[in-house]
Amino acid sequence: MLDIPDHLQRSLGVGAVEEATFIEKSFEEFAYRDGVRFANGREILLQGLRCGQRVEVLSLDSEESESELPTGVSIPVDWPVL
Repeated sequence: MLDIPDHLQRSLGVGAVEEATFIEKSFEEFAYRDGVRFANGREILLQGLRCGQRVEVLSLDSEESESELPTGVSIPVDWPVL
């Protein structure tokens, strides 16, 4: 993740640029459950990230998605603020 906002850096104990892993926090229906886990073990739901948060995909770990996206491609993330 790139350009992590100061308030998230402080609350999550991370820097401005961190490697994170996409996670599914629960299998509960009709609930927010997708997020990221940082190397320090801290997690945040995607809805907790700012609109326009920049990420760089380093690896796709699914056999189904292999070669759909070249390694190192930056994807601007633009979720609506609810």
